[in-house]
Amino acid sequence: MAPVRFGVAARLFAGLAAMALIAGGIALIAARALSTASERLDEVALTRLPATAQAGLIGRQSQALADTIPFLVFSTTQSDRRTVALRLDDTAAWLDDELANLRSAGVPDRRLATVVTPYRAVLESMRGLDGLVAARIEADYLVSRFALQVQQADAQVRLLRPALMGERGAADWALAASATLNTLAAAAGEPHEARVRARRGDYRTRLREADAAFARLPPALAAQVQPVQEQLHAIGGGVDQGTAAPPEGVAAADIFGAREASLTAQRQVRARLTQTGDVSNQFLAAVWGLVQYLQDEAASASRQTRAAQGGDLLLVALLTLAAGATAGGLLVYLNRSVLRRLHQLRDAMAAEAEGRPAPLPVEGHDEIATMARSLARLRDAIHGREEALQASREQARQIAETAPVALVVTRIPDRRILSINQRACEMFEISREEALAQTADPFYAVPGDRHAWQQALYRDGVARDFVVRMQTYNGRRFTAMLSATKSVHEGQLAWLVALVDITQRLRTEESLRTAKNQAEATARELVRSNADLEQFAYVASHDLREPLRTVASYVNLLERRYTDQLNPQAREFIAFARSGVERMEHLIQDLLEYSRAGRGIPATDPVPLDAVVNEALVNLDAAVRRSEGTIRIEAALPAVRGDRSDLLRLFQNLIGNALKYRHPERAPDIRIGCLPRPEGGLTISVADNGIGIAPAHFERIFLIFQRLHGRNAYEGTGIGLAICRKVVERLGGSIRLDSAEGIGTTFHIDLPAEAVEPAGPAAGGEAIEARAEGDGLTRSGPGTGERRA
Repeated sequence: MAPVRFGVAARLFAGLAAMALIAGGIALIAARALSTASERLDEVALTRLPATAQAGLIGRQSQALADTIPFLVFSTTQSDRRTVALRLDDTAAWLDDELANLRSAGVPDRRLATVVTPYRAVLESMRGLDGLVAARIEADYLVSRFALQVQQADAQVRLLRPALMGERGAADWALAASATLNTLAAAAGEPHEARVRARRGDYRTRLREADAAFARLPPALAAQVQPVQEQLHAIGGGVDQGTAAPPEGVAAADIFGAREASLTAQRQVRARLTQTGDVSNQFLAAVWGLVQYLQDEAASASRQTRAAQGGDLLLVALLTLAAGATAGGLLVYLNRSVLRRLHQLRDAMAAEAEGRPAPLPVEGHDEIATMARSLARLRDAIHGREEALQASREQARQIAETAPVALVVTRIPDRRILSINQRACEMFEISREEALAQTADPFYAVPGDRHAWQQALYRDGVARDFVVRMQTYNGRRFTAMLSATKSVHEGQLAWLVALVDITQRLRTEESLRTAKNQAEATARELVRSNADLEQFAYVASHDLREPLRTVASYVNLLERRYTDQLNPQAREFIAFARSGVERMEHLIQDLLEYSRAGRGIPATDPVPLDAVVNEALVNLDAAVRRSEGTIRIEAALPAVRGDRSDLLRLFQNLIGNALKYRHPERAPDIRIGCLPRPEGGLTISVADNGIGIAPAHFERIFLIFQRLHGRNAYEGTGIGLAICRKVVERLGGSIRLDSAEGIGTTFHIDLPAEAVEPAGPAAGGEAIEARAEGDGLTRSGPGTGERRA
């Protein structure tokens, strides 16, 4: 059986109903006695109390206004200043409306005047303070801009110094310019106006020295340093400009004027802040005086009401005592069933806020028990989320510690280091404890780098990939890639800066550029050298043939005219000479052929290899018939983007070698095939069943004039395979071979994909059919063909 739910609301309703009955009786009895008091209390409630409450709210908002004004002084940018000023204007507008409401509520003007007068003074002082803060920010910006110009000028002097050290007068100018720049840089950070004016005098002295040294410079050096000299005059105002400050609203023309304007503005801001604080205190005192006045009026009205009801209070007191006894009994009951459990619930929540465990009143079936169970579930959920948040924070900390980049968090106003990870400690060669006691400024080798990325961050909200020059705690310099953004660290505005050391990368890039330039120079030299060698071979082959023809003609003339007069030994000598001339003729002809190979203009249209092979077979027809050999094309050959004459030399030399170096005991069997390569492109193979080649000679046979057999065994000059390699390499491919002595040799031509124009089987078949009728080439299957003797 389900329990009967007599909840808190029902109990409270029952108690309130009982008390309402008692109060109704008391009200009937005391209605007449309290009528006059009710009217007066209504007057107090309708007039004094709302005005008092409203005045108290005005007091709190006035305090908020006074507390907000100092934030205007801490503004570092015009946008921050405008934000605070707008907030102050909103608060002032609200106060204007509320003061008007007090006037409409019946507060006398003479009392309101005690608040309005100092309030107007606060507004006027606040506006003056806003203008001074704006002037201070503008002056600080000018100082920063002039300081950046000083750094740029210093960098130019450093760049010019190596060129000036060889000249005595130029060296004097460089030293005087550096001293002038040091004076300008020191003026940007001087804390007192008198010291700034003293720095101006020092600057003019140094500038006169620089002007004197500049006047002694040779014209060529003077032209180089003139921009820097003019900049020295521009930054500091020169030696003839007066010391009077520029008119109000006009930007300072030099760094000394800007710094004096900044210090003057700061002094005026402090003075105005003190004045504003005094006026604000007077305003607050007037507001709280008004509140006290309204409270006193309400209390006076209440006292008058109590005096008027007089003796009726005794009767009301007796009736109230009876009602109190009844209410006491109800309260005891409610205390046990409701209030005690509510207190237990409150204590449990307070203990939970302090991190102590405490029981919740979850027993029962009323609203308090339901609320307690809900709070228990909420507590468990909060604990789970806190644990997850703690785990997330720990994970973020571990990620920051193990990150490959250096991470540094610095406070924005004073650039104090708030957090640094292990990678950053290693990069800057400093311990974490030492780093947290430092500012970030000493780690910048060039302060201008810090100003550059900070200006980008203020402008764009983030700074990315800035190349900065840094230095470690021990003074070692390096180059880093910097990215930064605004962040909040433990309630403080901060910069989150990420750094990557790119010193080695820059060195590597410089080495790569140097190596690339050297490689390009070497390649150009090789191209020129190859062109010279090819031209030499071509010209030499032509020039050598003419004296060779002369020698051959005179040898033939000797043989024809004096054959009868020569003995057998002389005729043998003449035969030797004729043989040498013929060999020399072949060598020159082959050398000319080698020089021509690869010199043709690359074809714009693909060349079908089927047609090239058929043309080579026509040229070798006599050798094929003489050897009784068979040439089989086992697959359709593609079209190749190359020179047709070079491709003809390639296949004519490979097929001719297969016919020449045939096995003495069997007829030549030559197979031409084509297969795709896994990485792209094609491999064309020319296989034979000839005498084969020993593995030791695989590379040697592709060298020019390298022969493996004597001239009596096989004719030739040993240049054909060298031509083949040259043609294939010009196509971007390579040539290799597989061979076994006494079994045969297979040459593989590997062509890249960009050199091959795919051709369908139909194209290959048509090329074979074109030679079938005239040359005895017969088809042995789809895409194949044979050439027989």
